[in-house]
Amino acid sequence: MLPDNVNVEDVIRIVPGSLREKVRDKSGSTSYPGLPSRYTLHWVKAYVDGLPVEDFCTDEDEYNDCGAGGYSSTAVTVKKHFWTGGAIQT
Repeated sequence: MLPDNVNVEDVIRIVPGSLREKVRDKSGSTSYPGLPSRYTLHWVKAYVDGLPVEDFCTDEDEYNDCGAGGYSSTAVTVKKHFWTGGAIQT
């Protein structure tokens, strides 16, 4: 989370033309069997000031209502994100 006095446009610069999209349709949902689902994933290449040079991971702790199944009822089940960086080929 960025501090309130930091403008996101000053920290993140998306490479023009780098947006990629993948749409995945599924015939059923674990939570709602028989309900068709559509997932749209988006990728961009970006320069982000202040990130570590080495790979790192972040733990999402904003979902504190994790039940016995180990997941939040209000979020997707991803709790840890793995980040990798490197030179962007433009």
